[in-house]
Amino acid sequence: MAELPNLGKHCSKDDCTRLDFLPLICSHCEKIFCKEHHSVTEHCCIQFQEKDVIVKRKNAASVTKCSVVGCEDAVGTVHHSCTFCGAPVCLKHRHNDPHTHNCNSAPKKVPLPSEIHKENFSKAFDAVEKEINSKLEAASHGKRKATADRIKLMRLKSRAVCPPGTSVPLESRAYFTASHKLDNSPNSIPVYLSKMWSLGRTVDLIEKLFKLSGKSNQKGSLLVERNTSNICSDMTKTIGSLLEDNVLLEGDTLVLQHDN
Repeated sequence: MAELPNLGKHCSKDDCTRLDFLPLICSHCEKIFCKEHHSVTEHCCIQFQEKDVIVKRKNAASVTKCSVVGCEDAVGTVHHSCTFCGAPVCLKHRHNDPHTHNCNSAPKKVPLPSEIHKENFSKAFDAVEKEINSKLEAASHGKRKATADRIKLMRLKSRAVCPPGTSVPLESRAYFTASHKLDNSPNSIPVYLSKMWSLGRTVDLIEKLFKLSGKSNQKGSLLVERNTSNICSDMTKTIGSLLEDNVLLEGDTLVLQHDN
């Protein structure tokens, strides 16, 4: 080796310094390394790390996020933008309503055909309901009263709901319209009650149905709308017994009131 003093180079890694006859130069820091330590990870190249951080910062700064409110996604390499204002949007929001990114250039939102059909159906349904109810009410005071009452009861049964937190077998059900005129807010709901329930329990459940429980310190009671009289003072009487005594008739409107 003394005869060839200039042959080969020593590795620049501090804990190596091996003499390598085919040394390699790092393209980042331009230092000489042996084959084992030539990799930027093996000699922990500082120049490479600094360049990597700079590149990452540039990339982070150049990322464009979607303009839709609440979306944090990047728009990606394929650019999508709002047709009206040019705001960038991500792939999944490219067909969204422009108002979702507060677009000021988009025209006023136009209802979808399905929304228009739904609104028209609702209006037509309400008109038909009003006409049917009007005809049934007129028939209730004439020779066709019995038929009109049967139709009313059939319609009532198709819409009736059970008071919350209860379940009533089909054979035990009795159908009514529950109503109240408390706090100047008239309301009515078709319901089915159990013939086994006492009048007192029925009052409590109808209060829950209208979310009136605990809103008054006065005692609740029910009256029949057709004769505006209290059903019964004995709150232990069952709905079934009141039906048998003809105090109640299926289809009656039961009005909840609070005694003064």
